[in-house]
Parts: sequence; structure tokens; C-alpha cells
Amino acid sequence: MVSVIMPVLNGEKTIKDSIVSIINQTYTEWELIIVDNGSTDKTEDICRVFVNDNPKISYLHCLEQGVVSARFKGVQSAKGEYIAFIDADDIMCNNMLQKMVETAKRENADIVSCGYVNVSNEKKENCSPKYAGVCDENKFFECLFQEGTLGFLWNKLYKKDVYLECVQPVNMEVCEDLYINCSLLLRPRKVVLLQDCLYEYYVNMNSVTRSIDKKIYDNGDWKYLCAYKEIEKLFVNDSEKLNRVKESEWWIIKLGLEELIGFDEYNITKKKLLNEMKQTLSSVFLSKSSFRFKIGYYKRYLLESLKVIGK
Repeated sequence: MVSVIMPVLNGEKTIKDSIVSIINQTYTEWELIIVDNGSTDKTEDICRVFVNDNPKISYLHCLEQGVVSARFKGVQSAKGEYIAFIDADDIMCNNMLQKMVETAKRENADIVSCGYVNVSNEKKENCSPKYAGVCDENKFFECLFQEGTLGFLWNKLYKKDVYLECVQPVNMEVCEDLYINCSLLLRPRKVVLLQDCLYEYYVNMNSVTRSIDKKIYDNGDWKYLCAYKEIEKLFVNDSEKLNRVKESEWWIIKLGLEELIGFDEYNITKKKLLNEMKQTLSSVFLSKSSFRFKIGYYKRYLLESLKVIGK
């Protein structure tokens, strides 16, 4: 059986379609655990209707403690051999669980990952993994930083006993999924990546990943960079993986500065990112990153430095 965990916070506009996508699965050995993380809208009323009509659906209510706590509470209540996740504004294709479970059983895999569909403004874009097939934890680690796989939880199926070995991030507000997946790769794993795009991810322009204010801590730190610093700590004894995380940080710094262009109210954050960029310049130059990226990185550093000097 698969236990599908659905965390939700004020999801009255979308959760019905998400629940129906589980009910319509061609694979029927599932349970759905909805974990309400403190909704104040009509989410609970909608969920109660489904719970009353379907014994395979359960509803848990908890204090608002963040999506990490909500998900883990659901996992602790799960009865299935496998764990899957769905966000309350997304949809599982009706054959997703069947394909994932069949693959997991056939290959005796610890984790199965599939492609997904980005849905934005009614436009759909298929995102398939660059690599498909059976791999170990090292190959899968590389794929976690590539489009089509990435570090999401919702396009993956996990053996429950494997997932329970993950390290839960503390006070992390972004990149929690990537952190959890990385922590699972501290031990040998058998993973299968599928080319099939089986999950529809609906881009929410109001989510934490879209609002600049929600990407910055009160002290001006850029949340994404802080998250990657925490992921670094998982690999202090693995220099190869550690260096790969640091390479991703270069992108985080550059993209952060580019996103903050034109917003004077975020000068503290800009200066912190600029200082981080300065410290990485020599590493970027000596790295295997593309020449185009290196030029873009140096260009961003020079432009931001001139702005600071000008002030």
C-alpha cells in the first residue's frame, strides 16, 4: 500500500481537485492522509466531506508549525509500505502511483522518481529527467540539481522505512525537500528515474518561492543561501558532494542579486550576497563551470560592487 501525504494550509480553492486526483488513481491500494497545518478558510469543511465518503482518506489537524512538521506527522501515521507526497494545489496523473509502485517492486528500489509538468497560466511544460534508469545514491545526488528531477518530494516514491531515516531540517523555510533528499543519500540507495511526466505542479505566484519578502530573514540573510549552507553540513565527510553543493550556491548568490535589482529596500541583503560572491570568485574561476557562467558571475560582481561604491 502507498500512503499519500498531503499537507495543506488554506487550500480551499484547489484541494478538491488534488484529492480527486488521488481517488482516480488506477492503483487502488492507497490511503490519503491530509495534514491541515492551521487553515482558517473552508479547507477543513471540504476535507471532512471526503473523509465521510471514503474510508481511505483521513484528516489530521495540527498547529501551524510549517510544512516539514506537517509532512512528518503524516508519515508517522502512515500504514503503507511506500510513501508519496502531493501538495494541495497540484495533481497526480491517474497512473502515477501504479507506475511508481510497479517500478519500485520490480527493481526493489528504495526511491523512484518521475518527471513532472510545470503548469503556469494554463500553459504546460513537460520536465523529464536527463537521465533515466537505475542508479545509485551518487548518480541520484547529481540528478537532484537537474531539471526534471530536482530535490522535490512530490515527484518521488519512497520506501517508508527508508524515508524514516531522513534528517528533518530545523527552522528551514525553503529547500526543505532538497535537504531531506540529500540526507537520505548519506547511505547506499537503489534509485530508479522514470522519463514519464506523472505529476502536475501548479506554479503559485503567491507562494514563498515567488515573493521576495518571504525569501529574506529579518536580519537580511537570503533564505536560499542559508538553506544550502545547511545542506553543506550533511556532506562534511564527502568532498565531492560538498563541492557540488557549493557550486549550486554560486547560482543561488547570482540569481539572488539579479532578483533584488531595483529594490533599494533590500540593500542589506544585496551587500551580504555581494560579500559571499566576493569570497567565491577564485573558486568559480578555477571550477569546471561554463565560460558563460563565469563571465556572468564576474559581471554581476562588478556591477553590484560599482553600485555599492556609488553609495
